[in-house]
Amino acid sequence: TSKNANTSPIGYYAGQPCVIEDDFGDHYFLSSSSLLAGYTQMTKPSGVTKIASGSDSFDENYFFDVEALGYKVLSGVYAGNGKVVARVSSVSNEIPDYSWGAFSVTTPALFVAVIDVHNQTFNLVSDVPVHGGQYQTPYLVENNSVYISVNDGTDAYVYRVNPSSATAERGAKIIGNELQAIAAN
Repeated sequence: TSKNANTSPIGYYAGQPCVIEDDFGDHYFLSSSSLLAGYTQMTKPSGVTKIASGSDSFDENYFFDVEALGYKVLSGVYAGNGKVVARVSSVSNEIPDYSWGAFSVTTPALFVAVIDVHNQTFNLVSDVPVHGGQYQTPYLVENNSVYISVNDGTDAYVYRVNPSSATAERGAKIIGNELQAIAAN
């Protein structure tokens, strides 16, 4: 099949990272179904779907309904061991005033979570403040950490997220709104 009946479209504007490949070659797909990503007509929940390695069809037995936990998953990056470091929003932020809000630094409505796609668990990273302005949403996976750009509406910093413990540390201050890319040298 070309789509999964459990959820809405995969990905959103500006090429946000929404296709995840794990250590086994399985592919996981993030569906935001969120006003913050500009979706105004979605009736299916936000969640994670899967195509197993070697298959060309969605696994109809796999659907991680993130929205049932009170959140919508917008983008993410694979960090190993089934863990995805993801940008999520609370379903309480699904209001018309926040339409397209994922891209605005003046709309602090995003959180960071660690989603285990293998065990279907979800943990908020409380060390990262609520934030906005995630145009292009850069992630860098390096040495068992994920580096992200975060703008809380006042200041912007790089955060280092530990996917194993769902914790983070604030790092360098960004002079500007956000980073468009994060890369190792």
